Amino acid sequence: MYYTILYIIYTVGFLISCACVAAVMGQKNSEQQKIMTGMTFFIAVMWLGSWLGIQSQTMAEMNICTKITFTGSCHVFLFQLMMMFSYCRVSPPKVLYPLLCGVNCILNIIAFTIGQNGLFFASEELRCDGNFSILITVSGPFHQLYLTMQVFYSVIMLITAVISVIHDRDRIITVGGFTFAVLIPTAASLLYANNYTDMDYTPVGFLLSEIIIFLLIYGSKIYDVQDTARQYVFDSLDDGIIVLDRHQRLKGYNEIAKQIFPELGFSKPDMRIDDASPDINKILYEKAAKDIEVGSRVYRPSITKITDNKDKKHINGYVIRATDVTEQQRNLELINNYQRNLERDVKEKTTRILKMQEQTIFSFATLVESRDSITGEHVRRTSEYVEVLAREMKSRGMYPRVITTTYLEQLRMAAPLHDIGKIKIPDSILKKPGRLSPEEFEIMKSHTVEGGRIIEDTLKEIEGDSFYGIAKEVAVYHHEKWNGTGYPYGTKGEEIPISARIMAVADFFDALTSARSYKKAYSASKAYQILMEESGQSFDPKVVDCFMRSRGEIEKILVKYGGSLEAEDDTLSERDRAMSRLRNGF
Repeated sequence: MYYTILYIIYTVGFLISCACVAAVMGQKNSEQQKIMTGMTFFIAVMWLGSWLGIQSQTMAEMNICTKITFTGSCHVFLFQLMMMFSYCRVSPPKVLYPLLCGVNCILNIIAFTIGQNGLFFASEELRCDGNFSILITVSGPFHQLYLTMQVFYSVIMLITAVISVIHDRDRIITVGGFTFAVLIPTAASLLYANNYTDMDYTPVGFLLSEIIIFLLIYGSKIYDVQDTARQYVFDSLDDGIIVLDRHQRLKGYNEIAKQIFPELGFSKPDMRIDDASPDINKILYEKAAKDIEVGSRVYRPSITKITDNKDKKHINGYVIRATDVTEQQRNLELINNYQRNLERDVKEKTTRILKMQEQTIFSFATLVESRDSITGEHVRRTSEYVEVLAREMKSRGMYPRVITTTYLEQLRMAAPLHDIGKIKIPDSILKKPGRLSPEEFEIMKSHTVEGGRIIEDTLKEIEGDSFYGIAKEVAVYHHEKWNGTGYPYGTKGEEIPISARIMAVADFFDALTSARSYKKAYSASKAYQILMEESGQSFDPKVVDCFMRSRGEIEKILVKYGGSLEAEDDTLSERDRAMSRLRNGF
């Protein structure tokens, strides 16, 4: 909130300072007008640096903005001194201005080395809060000189004010106010330099000083800022302005309005607008006036009613404004084109990245499975079995809060990682053709937990990514059984994650229909029979039911990757040994 308030202050300050520059430049040429132009210009430069600085996100950006700030502040005090001398009618030594200007230029040049050495700031620290930042500094030797020069200017201006009041006591109020105004920035700068505040309020001090000086000058009738600013704005607008009284009589218009409505050039003062310009009269009564094209420019008309401050219903007149929206429409068109192109590029690149990720996952999973004498087709088959099975469950309205379109894709991507933990299992156990000893079996079972650890170590830093959770569930729980006799934790029933229940059925079916080191491939019909026998024991009955309902798609996948619907069954003893091992997940 603190940084946001500062940003608002800097934005308003910058806009006001720009308005002041415009107002001063619109005045009649004079000595004081020239001095005020220089002072307001450098104050605007300083505000620009401060305004850009609070929006900086890196130290490099902040250093550039700080250089802009000091480009303004290094010279403002000299113009304030010149204004004080002019206001108090004091003639300084001729050598004073060139000498002070030289010192200011040296300070400005050294300020441009901020971030490169410790001449101006001994150290810098960027503090960020969301989209806004401030710079915390420790003064270097030239920044101390800069502060010393501020004090020097303030002392000279204070002495000048005292001398002026001694000679003319009637000016004590105006000169005192002028002196107070020029001392505000010095006070703000010194408070910040001596760590009495966390934020540099020097730009705010200059703005207050500028406003007070303006008020003093206006009171002295040097020039009327309000009238000048009003006329400047009216004449310099890029929009057409037409003013009508409450009787809809023409009271005034600017040059842009005349270009949009050429008939205004033939109108007379106080002519009714329906006589002066039927097109403008039409705008008054349209709820949504159409855009007006004049050459290559496009203008959008709008109406503002002028009412009394007390009685808002009483209309004193109308202001018709034709706003130039040419650039706005061009920018909108550019944005729309850019958005379309960006969306297309993002979609293409996202698809390419996802394909690369998928290929990487499949390649790595195939590499792991190859240690177990299993081909890479197992990885692709089980991945597609899982997708078909989960899609069938989704179509039947099962687990609607879990099985979403995104979940389907992520489960398909996670399926190849279900046996990633086998990379931790020795080849002597992994490739053993016969029955495993109890000790070997315990080691083999550890591949589930090891797989979970590998996925956790690899993906845990990806915040908010549900793929990590699904992949870990599949790796850890795919050997758990519905009746609670599985491993590693003996989880049962609905306590087993749905992703692991789906993976278990797909993995078991593929193991049945694939040749392994300890068995031949079973036929699809035999595999279905065994799967049904295990339903309610090893597997979730609902998942098995959905799998059986998807037999057509399952068999297409089996054949697609070189499997056979009819395979040569093993002898009874071989089958018993194989089933014993398969039921234990191998």
